[in-house]
Amino acid sequence: SLNDFTKSSRAKDGVSTICKTCRSIRRREVYNSCSEEDKLKRKKKKQLEYVNNSDHAKTRQTVWRAENPERVVENNLRLNYGISLAVYNFMLEVQNGVCAVCLGLETRTRNGVILRLAVHHNHTTGKVVALCCGSCNSGMGMLKDDPELLRRAADLNAQ
Repeated sequence: SLNDFTKSSRAKDGVSTICKTCRSIRRREVYNSCSEEDKLKRKKKKQLEYVNNSDHAKTRQTVWRAENPERVVENNLRLNYGISLAVYNFMLEVQNGVCAVCLGLETRTRNGVILRLAVHHNHTTGKVVALCCGSCNSGMGMLKDDPELLRRAADLNAQ
């Protein structure tokens, strides 16, 4: 599909003649065939370009993030927890939109917008466990997600 190709101002139809996957493979092959000295030169050049254009790059990133909030969420979920937005939304539906611990709604806000429920996961295995409000997720994290510590805290709280 057309989504598999990048835009190209050089092409008559505005679309690159090589797909993103092949382009990535070709670039990796070229990079790997370079000497270490050339790789270092490329790295320094990129760093210098970034420093010289960092304000522009940050502005572009800010604009893109504002225009693509769902993709930002999708990328964060995939990178941090290995799940898609569809899986997150399914979990949210199964939990009726509330925290798995306190059964309450999320109350944390950022810039006046209520945040999504946090993805609670096992830090050892990386396995996603449930969606929790920020307070419950932080509380479990403060107790190192240790079931024994959580039980002792619950017992102490019951007294």
